Amino acid sequence: MSIFKNIISEQNESSTPTRVSFGGGYQMPKQSTSNKVLFTPSFEAPTHKTKTLAEPPNPSSKTDLLSSIDKEIFKLRSDSNKVAEFRVKFAADFPTSNLNNLEEIEKLRLLHQEKLKAIEAEYKKHKENSQQQPKSDPLKDYQNYKAAKKPMKNRYENDDIEENIEIPGEKETLLKWIFNKIDTNRSGLIEKHEMLEEICQNQELRKYFGIDENEDMIEEIERLVPADFLSQKDFMRFFLSIRTIGEKQFGDEKNKIGEGDMKKVFRSPKSVVKEYPIVVLNDRQLGYLEKVFQETDIHGDMTIQKFEYLQSLRTDDDVIKILQCNAVEISPNHFVSLEEILDRIQDSEDLYEYITYSQFLNYFYIFFPKKNWLPEEISKKPLLDSLYIQILQDIFDSLPRKTKGMVSTKVFIDNLKDDPQVQEFINIEVRKNENFGQILKKIDKESAAEISWEDFIDYFTEKGKPALKTQESTLVNRGNYYALKDDFSKVEEKKETSPKRQKFKYEFIDSIKEKDKKQKNTMKFTVPEPFDFDAREKQKAKSIRQTKFEQYINEKIQEEDNHIKYRPKANPVPAEVMIPKYNSLLAAQEARRNEVKQNSKKITKDREKPFEFYIREMNKPKPEEIKEEPYVFKAKVPPPSNSIPLYEQMSRKLEEERKSRIEIAAKKALEEAKLPARMERYAKGDKNLSVPPPSQSTFKAKKPPDFTKLWDSFGKSLDKKKQSFQPTVAKEFNFGESKKRSIKDENDIDDELMRKGFNEMMKKKNLNLDPPKDLPKPTKKQQETEESAKKRREEFNKEKEEQLKRKEQEKAREDEEKKRFEDKKAREDEENRKKALEGKERIREMDEKYLEQKKKMLESVGNRPKISSTISSEYSKTNSQPRSLTLIKQKMLARGILAENIIGESDNFINIIAEDLV
Repeated sequence: MSIFKNIISEQNESSTPTRVSFGGGYQMPKQSTSNKVLFTPSFEAPTHKTKTLAEPPNPSSKTDLLSSIDKEIFKLRSDSNKVAEFRVKFAADFPTSNLNNLEEIEKLRLLHQEKLKAIEAEYKKHKENSQQQPKSDPLKDYQNYKAAKKPMKNRYENDDIEENIEIPGEKETLLKWIFNKIDTNRSGLIEKHEMLEEICQNQELRKYFGIDENEDMIEEIERLVPADFLSQKDFMRFFLSIRTIGEKQFGDEKNKIGEGDMKKVFRSPKSVVKEYPIVVLNDRQLGYLEKVFQETDIHGDMTIQKFEYLQSLRTDDDVIKILQCNAVEISPNHFVSLEEILDRIQDSEDLYEYITYSQFLNYFYIFFPKKNWLPEEISKKPLLDSLYIQILQDIFDSLPRKTKGMVSTKVFIDNLKDDPQVQEFINIEVRKNENFGQILKKIDKESAAEISWEDFIDYFTEKGKPALKTQESTLVNRGNYYALKDDFSKVEEKKETSPKRQKFKYEFIDSIKEKDKKQKNTMKFTVPEPFDFDAREKQKAKSIRQTKFEQYINEKIQEEDNHIKYRPKANPVPAEVMIPKYNSLLAAQEARRNEVKQNSKKITKDREKPFEFYIREMNKPKPEEIKEEPYVFKAKVPPPSNSIPLYEQMSRKLEEERKSRIEIAAKKALEEAKLPARMERYAKGDKNLSVPPPSQSTFKAKKPPDFTKLWDSFGKSLDKKKQSFQPTVAKEFNFGESKKRSIKDENDIDDELMRKGFNEMMKKKNLNLDPPKDLPKPTKKQQETEESAKKRREEFNKEKEEQLKRKEQEKAREDEEKKRFEDKKAREDEENRKKALEGKERIREMDEKYLEQKKKMLESVGNRPKISSTISSEYSKTNSQPRSLTLIKQKMLARGILAENIIGESDNFINIIAEDLV
C-alpha cells in the first residue's frame, strides 16, 4: 500500500510546517511561536527549519511515528481556530485590508507555492538517497501497532456476521495521513479523481474499509461523491460512512426478521452507545433545500453567500411549510426544528461568508455534536396500589365485552367516575403533577372506542401510555452520515449488498416468509389500456416560445413572492433610544450660553477703563427720593334717583302709547273700509234668509248634450290642427360674422314690405272700406246683449271711479297723518333745543357766580390780619382749659377712674394741670 510506504520513507523527513487557513481554499505556513506578532505587515513568507537528511531511518521507531501522527493532525486542525481567536483579540494589529484584497492573497499563495516546491525538491532528494534501504511491509507494521496499543479485541461472531470493537480514533488518524499524502500542494482540497486513483491502486485500503472491487465501484463512488473537490472532513466522512451503510442495511434485516430469531443471530453489547445526531428530514424536504440552493447559485460555481441562501430559504413557499418540522434528533424524543437551525446558522460567528451545500448540511452536526447516552429502560410496573388495581379490575370484569378482551371506553370511564370506591382515591397523585382523575380524562380523549385491560393499566405506568405498533419509516437514511452531505444528487437506488450480506439476508428471510406464503390468486381481470394516439398527445413537446414564456412568468412570480414573503428580522432596540439626548443637548447648550455670557461680562469688566468723571459721578452722594403717597379714590354715595328703573318706565309708556295708536287706527280704518261685495249686497238688499218655495224657483233643467257627437267633432278638429301644424326645423349654426341688421332697420323693412303687399292686395280686390249705407236691423237677442253689455260697462266704470276716490281719500289721510307726525317732531325738537339752551345758560351763570365768590374770598383773605395779633394769651388759656379738662376725663375713664369725685374736691388743682398742659 503506497500510503504506508510513503509513511515509512518519510519518518525522518522535516516536520510539516503548521498552516494558517484564510477560509479561501488554500493555506499559508504559520510563523514560529517565538515571535510576539503572528504576521508581519509586509506578509513575508517565514523560513522553515529542517533537520539534516543524512541521518538514517530508525526502524524501531514505527510505533512512535504513528503516535506522533495524532499530535501533528491536532496541531494542523487547531490552526484555523487560533487565527480566528487572534483576529478577534488583536483586530487593530492584524492587516485586515490585505485579507480582503484578493490580489494580495494571490501573491501570498504564489510565494507559498515556491517555498513548497523547494521543500518538495529537498524531499525528493532525500527519497532517492533512502531507496537503497530495505522496505518493510506497512500493513504488517500497522497491525503490530494496533496489537501493541490494544491487544484485546471484543468480538461477537455468529455464522457470517462479525462485529469488532475498533480502537477510538484509529481510522481517523489513518485517513488524515492519506489525505495529506494526496494533498501535495497543502491547499486543504483534493480532486475526486485523485481519491479514485488512490482507491484503485491500494487493495489493502479497499479491504480495510470494505469497498467491493467490481465494475460498478467507480460509478457508485461517483454517485456518493458528486463534488469535484473534497475537503479533509468530506474525505473522512466518505470512508467512515461505508461501514455505516452496512450497519443500516443490517438493521433493516433485523426489523424484518422476528425478534426471537434475531436474538440467536445478533448480539449487541449493553454499553454506552455512541452516535451522531440524526437528521429526520425526508427526501422531499431535503429536495426543497437543494432546489433553493440551485436557484440561488446563479453563477453555477457551487458557492453562494450564507446570508443570501438563508434569506432565500425563508421566502420559499415549500420551505416555509416545513420550518416547524423536526429536522435533527439529538437524543431520544428530543428534536430540533428547521427554523431553529436556520437561526443558529444566521447567528453563528464563523469566518465563512460564502458556503457550499456540503458546508450548509454540515451545520446540522456542528451545532449538535456527537453525544453519549445510555438506553433507558422504562418500567412497565403500574404506579397504583394493588388494592386500587383490584377495584379497577373488578369494575372492568363486570362490563360486557365488545370483542375478545375489549370493553367500551366511554362506558368503562363513566362507571369508574360513578363508583363510590373510585371516588375516594380519584384525587390521589399517580405521577408528578398528574392525578387519577386527569389520567381518566386523558384516556377518554386519546384512547380508541374500545380498550383492553393491558392498554388501560399502561396509562398508570411510568411511560404514561400504551406502546404503539411500529410503522415503516419514510425518513431519510439516518445512519448514513455522508448521505446528508450530497451537494446536488440524491440516492436513487440502494447500494448493492455484499455476497455475505445477501446470503445472510435471503437465508433467514426466506425461511421465515415461506411459512406465511399465500397461494396466488388464479382469477384474471381485464385491464383496459389507452389508445396510442392518447399517449401521443400527452407526449407532445412544448414550443420554444411557450417554454420561454412559462419560464419568464415563473421568474416574475418567484421574484414577486420573494419580495412579498421576505420576513425581515428586526434588530433589538438599542439602549441609547431611551436616553433623552435632545433634552440633554438643550440643557448643555443653555448652560454653555450662560457660562459664555458671564465670562463675557467678566472680560468686559476687566477690560474697561472709565474716565475720571465717571468715578467721581459714581461716588457723588445721591439725592433722597421724594416718596409720594398714592392717591386713594373714594367714591361718593350714589344718589337715590339711580335706583329708580327709568328706562323700563319709559319703554313701558312708549309701548302703551303705541298700542293705543294702533287701536285708534284700526277702528278708524274699519269705519272707512268697504264691505265685500256679497256682504254689501246683503246689507243693501233684503235680509230674508228663508228658502223660497218651489213655485218661485226659476231654475229649469236642460237636456244633456250628445257627448258622442261632441267627442267626434273635437277629434276631427284636433286632427285638422295636427295636420296644419308645421314642426320647427333646426338650422345650422352660423359661426361667421353676424349678418343681422339692427332692430330699427328690420322694422323699417318689415313696414315697407307690409305696405307694398297691402297696396297690391287692395288693387287686386278693390275693397271698399267705407261702412255700408243701409245696415240691417238688429234682432231682439242682439239688443238685449248690447244693453246688458252696456250696463256691465257702466257698472265697471262706476266701480272703478269709487276705487279711485277711496285711494285718494286714503292718500289724503296718510298725508295728513304724516304732516301731523312731522309737526309733532318739529315741536319736540324745538322744545329740546330750548331746554339745552336754558341748561347752558344756567351753567354759565353758575360759573360767573363761582368766580365772583372766589374773587371776594381772596380779597377778604388778603385784607384779614394775622392770627397771632388777633388772639391774646389769656383768651387762649380760657378757651383751652375746657378742652384739656375733657381730654383728661376721657383718659381717666379709659383707665377706670371716676373723674367726678376728684374734680369736685380739687377744682383748683385741675385748673393748674390744665394751664400746664396748655
